[in-house]
Amino acid sequence: MTTSSKLARFSVLFGILFVPAVAGCDEGQTAQSPRILELPKNLREISGLTTADGYLFAIADEVGQVYRIDYDAARIKRWLTFGQPAVAGDFEGLALADKALYATTSEGVLYRSESIGAAQASDYQRFDTGVGKLCEVEGLTASPDEKHLWLLCKTPAAKRDHDTLFLYAWSVANQSRLPAADIRVGYADFPGADQDKKVRLYPSAVGVVDNTELWVLAARNKMLLKLTIDGTPLALQRLPDRKNQPQAEGFVALPGAVYIANEAGKKGKRGTLLEYQGRL
Repeated sequence: MTTSSKLARFSVLFGILFVPAVAGCDEGQTAQSPRILELPKNLREISGLTTADGYLFAIADEVGQVYRIDYDAARIKRWLTFGQPAVAGDFEGLALADKALYATTSEGVLYRSESIGAAQASDYQRFDTGVGKLCEVEGLTASPDEKHLWLLCKTPAAKRDHDTLFLYAWSVANQSRLPAADIRVGYADFPGADQDKKVRLYPSAVGVVDNTELWVLAARNKMLLKLTIDGTPLALQRLPDRKNQPQAEGFVALPGAVYIANEAGKKGKRGTLLEYQGRL
C-alpha cells in the first residue's frame, strides 16, 4: 500500500480525508497545487485559525470549542472550550499572544484562555473591545511581537467606508483598545486596484507572514490583500485556486507553508483546510 493510500485509509477512520486539488487555475493565479484536508462535520463552519507548538488550532462558528489539528497526520482533536459548557457566540477569529489563546466574536468580544497546552475545559476572561459598535468583526491576528491583536473589520457601520480595510488594535498588556496601532487602508490605495471601479470589500481572515507583512483574505471578493506591518499597502491579487476556495474564513502562515481554511458553503459539503508550500 502506498503512503498516500495509508494516509487516506487512516484519515477516513477519523472522518477526515486528504483530497486532490481541482486541476487547473485561473489567469493571474499561482499554478501551485495545494494539499487539501477535508474537515469533519463539526468544523463545517470553520471560522478561525492559528498555530502553536507545531499544531494548527481552529474554532468553529456558534460555540467556543477549539480543535487541535495535526495536518500531516490528518488528525483533528477536540482540544479546549471557553467555559463548561462552552460559551455560545458568533466566533470569527483565533490568535495566540503572550502564551494565551484569544477568540473573537463578530461583535468584537474577546475570550482569553491560558490553557492551550492542555486539552480541557478552560477558565477564561472576557473583554468587550467596543469594536462591534464600529463594524462586524471577521478575523483576528497578533502582531509579530505579540504586544497587541488586530481585529479585522468585515462590514463597517458607515456605508461610505465599505471600500476601506480596517484593522482595530487591542493591547495585550493592558487589555484595552490601542488606537495608535489601528490600520486603515482604502481599496484604491493598493497597487493593482481598479481605479475606475467602486469595490465593496468583504474581508474574512487575516494573518502575519514572515513577521513583516499582513495578509488579508476577502472571501466574497476572491482577493488577497498584502500590507506591511505598519499598514502600507503592498499588493492586491486574486485568491489562489479559487475553485478550491468556496469561502476562505481562516488563514495562518508558518515557515515554508501557508494554510487557508474554507467553510463548507453548500449543504452536504465539508469544510476544507488547504496547505500551500512556500508563499502565494
